[in-house]
Amino acid sequence: AVPAIKQGYLPNAISTDLHDGSVNGSALHMPNTMSKFLSMGVSLEDVIRLSTSEPARIINRPELGNLSIGSTADIAVFDLLKGKFGYTDVGGGKIKGKKKLQIVMTMFGGKIVFDPSGVSYPLWEDIPKDSPYWKKAEDW
Repeated sequence: AVPAIKQGYLPNAISTDLHDGSVNGSALHMPNTMSKFLSMGVSLEDVIRLSTSEPARIINRPELGNLSIGSTADIAVFDLLKGKFGYTDVGGGKIKGKKKLQIVMTMFGGKIVFDPSGVSYPLWEDIPKDSPYWKKAEDW
């Protein structure tokens, strides 16, 4: 993909193409695959478009891949990390990169379904004392 991208050819869409040869290595998950494309020189805007609205357009699902009125509120929130990262390919090679997309939170149908760092949670000290939170603590 690197020579094609350097010549200005972008893929029609970005996906993980998960299979038994990639799930535990080169693909891992969508943020990893998106990060690889950033490392190959694709702009963040294009990586997002090619991972969201373009796949939805290709499969004729206009309600997906956008945040328009009436669309499904599926949202992924990322941090764009900067540093030294390595990404493998299914053939056994590696590409070095300076950017990495790390998932922070995911919403599905407008509801938070993944929030490993507690972005949407209140600080424990700010939870009202009459909350069920404190009742649960008494059971410990």
